[in-house]
Amino acid sequence: MLSAIGSLTSSYPAGTGQSAAALQAQLDRYEQQLSDCVNCNSAKTTEGQKAIQDLSNKIGQVKTQLNEVTISIPAMSNASTSTGITANKNNLPPNLGQNINITA
Repeated sequence: MLSAIGSLTSSYPAGTGQSAAALQAQLDRYEQQLSDCVNCNSAKTTEGQKAIQDLSNKIGQVKTQLNEVTISIPAMSNASTSTGITANKNNLPPNLGQNINITA
């Protein structure tokens, strides 16, 4: 069984700020599609082999983009740590969290 494969053109070209999460989701979809293609009856046909190669190429492109995004992300700052504090502050007993000040 072959499923339609999206075009190589992305609505988020490289360098436009596509998030690592969006790239990871796209990578996961392509890897699932590749798994489906490799395990289908038509995997040995010319058409199946082309679909597998196309998906492999897309996976390589997304991995490259993901690597570029993760390299360009600065080290974790205090702002990201404070997000966890805010979430935990809401789980404290009443009045206990009143004196917690969060700065970004």
